[in-house]
Amino acid sequence: MTKIIPLFRKANMAKDKRRTLLLLAISAAALAALILPAVSPSSEAPGQTHYITASSDEGTAISPSGLVSAQYGSDKTFYFSANEGYYISAVLVDGNTLSFDQIYAGSFTFTDVRIDHTIEVKSTTGYRNDITLIIEIKEGKGRADYSINGGPLSTYTAVVHYIPEHAYEMIIAVPDIGYEFDKWLTPDVCTTSEISFYDVNSPLYLELYFKVVDKGYGPLLWIIIAALILAVIGTIAWYILRKKQRGQD
Repeated sequence: MTKIIPLFRKANMAKDKRRTLLLLAISAAALAALILPAVSPSSEAPGQTHYITASSDEGTAISPSGLVSAQYGSDKTFYFSANEGYYISAVLVDGNTLSFDQIYAGSFTFTDVRIDHTIEVKSTTGYRNDITLIIEIKEGKGRADYSINGGPLSTYTAVVHYIPEHAYEMIIAVPDIGYEFDKWLTPDVCTTSEISFYDVNSPLYLELYFKVVDKGYGPLLWIIIAALILAVIGTIAWYILRKKQRGQD
């Protein structure tokens, strides 16, 4: 019996040693899995260069263009515009279409660049049909005359379509007889009858207000009315007093 017990002890010690070595190996593997990605080269490592492919068709221009480099984590802005006789119909960023508001801005910025990107500008011949001029007379009576890009004045009668991009628009309020100009709402309040808009690249909606001409008769009219009332009251009082005097006689 004295010889068997040490053998069991040696077997248990060997088994414990193997377990310890196995646990150490597992721990080392887990630690390596955490450390190696942080120290090994990565496709998204700071300092790496990425590329943005910028392209446009014959009716548009984009700057910068071609294969444009961008450092990891940096921002890169691209500016685009339409050539004469064209308008931008779409801007695709990584295959996704920008909204019209983003297109109207005339630029797009890739922020915190971490992968390669693409930006593509497309055009259509003619003029955009979404740049319009709408004028609504909210109060009073009168009209509005407008001019596009320094052209002759035209009287506004209905929605004006097909206004060129980046146009210069000038509008004048003309009151009818008995009225005078009050204000524009653009939506800001403007108290000059002639207003101008430069580099127009989106629809314009204007509200126009006229008011009745004040001829300055207000105070005089109230004086006349007050005098008439006093005259009536005085006449009535005189009549009552005269009647009492006759009764006493």
